[in-house]
Amino acid sequence: MGQGMNRELLLEQNLKAWEIRYPGSRYKIEDRYKEWKNKKEKGISVDAMQALDGNIILKVTKDGKQRYLGGKRNCKAPIETWADAQGSLERTTLYFIGGIGNPYYIEQLLQKRIEGQKLNIIIYEPSEEIFFTAMEAFDLTGILKEQSDCIIVIEGLSGVSINNVIERMITVERFDGVKTFLLPNYYRIFPDEMMEYAKTIRKQCDSCASAINTRVRFSAVYAQNMFANAHFLLDGYKTRQLAEVIPRDIPGQSRVKSPGTRSVSYWLRACVPPPHTGDRSSQAPAVPTAPQTESR
Repeated sequence: MGQGMNRELLLEQNLKAWEIRYPGSRYKIEDRYKEWKNKKEKGISVDAMQALDGNIILKVTKDGKQRYLGGKRNCKAPIETWADAQGSLERTTLYFIGGIGNPYYIEQLLQKRIEGQKLNIIIYEPSEEIFFTAMEAFDLTGILKEQSDCIIVIEGLSGVSINNVIERMITVERFDGVKTFLLPNYYRIFPDEMMEYAKTIRKQCDSCASAINTRVRFSAVYAQNMFANAHFLLDGYKTRQLAEVIPRDIPGQSRVKSPGTRSVSYWLRACVPPPHTGDRSSQAPAVPTAPQTESR
């Protein structure tokens, strides 16, 4: 993935695939890339290097500590073991990947899918330094193809919040197929960002589970409530009728008798005022008496 190709060629190839996947966004990526290249002080230092097995890996230096986003000796063997442990990929499987600094993980998932099957993968990258270095070092065209159905969110660059993407993607129908994986060393390099990422996913899943539990809890009385209130629907009664019945240009009085709302709705529907003539001497008709109900 990217071996033997110079950075400029890989970058151009990835930018073309990016433009096809996300039309109209290439120029913004290129402008930010040029700013990043000309920036003298970067938050972290990211370098591409070759592992002993011949694959490209990234080395990240932050706060004086060096960490690798892939194995220095055998890069792909642990990834193949991880991919085998994922089991069969269902149509509703939804992967949330933390980081794009080691795209071999995503490549393995794409190889496991059934022919013609789409994988739903959301990739969150908190660092533009890692993203731009990956664009120079790896061939990402396979990830950006339509059948992979990947959504890549780069912090401060994509124009969309990862929290909004999580809320839209995790629904009641799909939350049981959610799988989360943080790339190696990301939780050490970006502890706050990865913790917030994982917490937001968990929170949205809990919200969906709560919605299902509420639906199950009230399903037993749903039909009973619907039939008990059917006669109000047949009457065509609407709550906005109150504003239509009492004009704004004359004094009005409303009374609510407790308990229950049956007497209130009867009184409101029966109390229809006469047309306003401007004659203050005209007397308003008697207000009909609401049916009495016994307190229980």
